[in-house]
Amino acid sequence: MGIFVSIVAVSFMVFFHELGHFLVARFFGIKVFSFSIGFGPKILSFSKGGTTYQLSLLPLGGYVKMKGGAPLHKRKYRSFAQKDEIDKTNINDRHPLVRIAIIFAGPLFNFILAFIIFLFVLMFSGIDVANNEPLIGNVGKEYKAASLLQSGDRILSINEVKIQGFSEIRGLLQGINGDSVKLEIQRGGDTLSLNVPLSIKDGAKLLGISPQVTRMTPSFFESINIAFNQMIDSILIIYDGLKKLIVGAIGIENLSGIIGITDISSQAYNSNFMFFMFIIALVSVNLGIINLLPLPALDGGQILFCIYEWVFRRRVNRRIADILSFIGISFLVAMMILGAFNDISRIINRI
Repeated sequence: MGIFVSIVAVSFMVFFHELGHFLVARFFGIKVFSFSIGFGPKILSFSKGGTTYQLSLLPLGGYVKMKGGAPLHKRKYRSFAQKDEIDKTNINDRHPLVRIAIIFAGPLFNFILAFIIFLFVLMFSGIDVANNEPLIGNVGKEYKAASLLQSGDRILSINEVKIQGFSEIRGLLQGINGDSVKLEIQRGGDTLSLNVPLSIKDGAKLLGISPQVTRMTPSFFESINIAFNQMIDSILIIYDGLKKLIVGAIGIENLSGIIGITDISSQAYNSNFMFFMFIIALVSVNLGIINLLPLPALDGGQILFCIYEWVFRRRVNRRIADILSFIGISFLVAMMILGAFNDISRIINRI
């Protein structure tokens, strides 16, 4: 059941992406021949306003067919600066800024969808807010301190320096010489003095503890602000991950594809529905960002072509555009194959 729901959720994200292209294209008066939910043979369809709306056999996303939106090598190439025979219903004849708006709408709708999901999760499940009292909520099992510290311990002092709030702990640890620290803690009715070993992670000295949290339900307006910030943070985190992948800080064995996304979201669904929704929001952000990569086969590459035309008042040479598109598609196919290989390997190793 989890896999089925995950496939439907991922398909909906792709559909919502295409919905962005569709709505903005219609706003600018571009002729839309068809808007399909799914691919393959039509199951149901109806026409309205010159557009055929259809449900297709394979529910793996969707597509929008616009006038002039043919592959690059089949398009009628004419500078937007030419005023003769301009067809405003043809996306290929419109000003580059109009085309940029239509192209960017797809990734933008993925970000909007993520924001809506984050808002939904906040409104219905609340948010965990860290308590600043020096109370240990959890101790990571991979840290050396795990054998001595317990959840519920109150830290009274570190190397005889009194602790008033949990936020003071990290700063104090960084100024300590040596690989251990003397903690005075309160556990139940007892006060204990412990010599606790420190762990090193990313150059920082850590105990590996996290604060106790309180589940709070924010107001609607607070939820909007938190959901928006969560969306922005997710974008920045994913971009940082891509940057690390490009410079080699993260190995390509960490690359994942649609199989991994479906697998992770399926596990999340089987674990907790709200966690599943959170994962889907992150995947939606990821889909938006991937589509903005500067590859001709993606929205980001098409936006770059439009910017080039806007600045130089001529379109990219057709042959160059076709070569770049071929390279971009080849790169994407290679990444998809590598991602699928990594996903399958992880699943097999888990079994």
